[in-house]
Amino acid sequence: MSGAIENVAKADPGNIQEVAASQLALSNSYYQSVLSQARSSFLAAITSAAAGLMFFIASLVFAMINRSSDAAYLSALAGGIVEVISGLNFWLFGRTSAQLDAFHVRLEKTQRYLLANSVSTSLPEEARTEVVASLVQSMVQQAATQTPSPSER
Repeated sequence: MSGAIENVAKADPGNIQEVAASQLALSNSYYQSVLSQARSSFLAAITSAAAGLMFFIASLVFAMINRSSDAAYLSALAGGIVEVISGLNFWLFGRTSAQLDAFHVRLEKTQRYLLANSVSTSLPEEARTEVVASLVQSMVQQAATQTPSPSER
């Protein structure tokens, strides 16, 4: 990610495409980080859910074989604790998925602005100035009226 940050710092503010490319690289770096976290959370949730299921199955086996409830209760309790941990991991996965969704919305907006800017370069000078001014105004208005998503709070 530090390379992407350095590119943002080195980008020529007058070159919109260069600034946008550096911003996209930074966003992509963030996306890869969140995606990695989401995958790790999901894997941990699945693993702990399977472990909890094994504890519950073991408690049933102990109860059926030994006719003693002590081992079954202990195993069921351990399984319950592991399932709670699994639930927390699934919750964490949900949060990281929400961050990925927010990223995709931002990326799509950035791509639209970049496309509009690229299209404006083929317009005559006076029309280009008007279109770019309108584009900047739209970006500012959208940022001012935008409310944070649940993942950003």
